[in-house]
Amino acid sequence: MAAAWVPDGYGVGMMPSSSAFDGEQTVSASTPREIRAALTGEEIVHFDREYRHAMADGAESLDLSGVVSMLRRWQATRARLSL
Repeated sequence: MAAAWVPDGYGVGMMPSSSAFDGEQTVSASTPREIRAALTGEEIVHFDREYRHAMADGAESLDLSGVVSMLRRWQATRARLSL
């Protein structure tokens, strides 16, 4: 469903993607910062490099699914590190 444009700039009638309902962990706008804060040393370097690469690919292709996948993988890594 396409969003209808309204004068104040907000779209109405927008639906979240189906991935929000597929039982997988959701990714929020603050997730990259939260993941990075839980990492140390070389992990931060690897995360930053991979995140920048995924964002550049997403910007070029206009498809952020690679960014979401990358963040989900790092969320799982962060969860394992927290144990």
